[in-house]
Amino acid sequence: MLVVQDRNKLLNRYSRLVERGTGLKLYPEVKGAEFVTSPSFRGHMAVANVYRNLIKLLDKAKSIKTKDEYATFVTAINHDVIERISISSGAFLERVAIEAAARSKDAIEGGFERVFGQKASVVIPDAFWGATSDNALSAMTRFEADMQKVMDKSLDDDEWGTFKEKAEKSVTRRVADEAFLLYSKTAERVQGYAGVTEYVWRTMKDNRVVGNPNGMYPIGSPDHMDHWTRDGKTFEWSNPPPDGHPGQAYGCRCHALPLMRLNNPEIR
Repeated sequence: MLVVQDRNKLLNRYSRLVERGTGLKLYPEVKGAEFVTSPSFRGHMAVANVYRNLIKLLDKAKSIKTKDEYATFVTAINHDVIERISISSGAFLERVAIEAAARSKDAIEGGFERVFGQKASVVIPDAFWGATSDNALSAMTRFEADMQKVMDKSLDDDEWGTFKEKAEKSVTRRVADEAFLLYSKTAERVQGYAGVTEYVWRTMKDNRVVGNPNGMYPIGSPDHMDHWTRDGKTFEWSNPPPDGHPGQAYGCRCHALPLMRLNNPEIR
């Protein structure tokens, strides 16, 4: 077990585990990744730009190559493209996970001090990093599958135009969704280590929150229900709503504020 005193120690602990060869891969830094700060996740543009640039490259190649030459071109760049999305998404997702862990830890410790009048540190076991890495690797696998789909679709002239238009519009949202999902899973894990069983639902309180009667999406759906009315309400981690905990529904940007109780046994 490890007692993490502050955010810097959390970041340093992560780096030391990587250096010791725990199976976590520290991806090369990419331009823009250092700007990842929850809950806005601005660093997702570094990943989204990989998709956009690929689409532009394939479009340009189509105009200067014959069909056979184009197929050869796509095959030739396939490996480099997949590696590039792995590098950019890996760097981005690692920072999202670290930020989620740090913010959840800070919220729990701050809440404990407000409720009980004394300081505490959240105990985070080494197993946290392996489980969090698994979540990030799953997201990367989905990113790579999406990238492969772009490559495959570009070979089909009948579908490429429609597919390209949809991809350009949805890619930024797609990348952000993976980030919020990873953030949610990481927060749930950290709060679980601290014995937190309930949380307060918090929305972004803007016009993009589903259910906001004056917003862009006043009516929810089975996949993303009315989150506007959930703001400020208490939920149990063991009993998720039908469309998931905060950050888990498609397009959800909500987060879970840990609710402190007297029976939080793992807080030291």
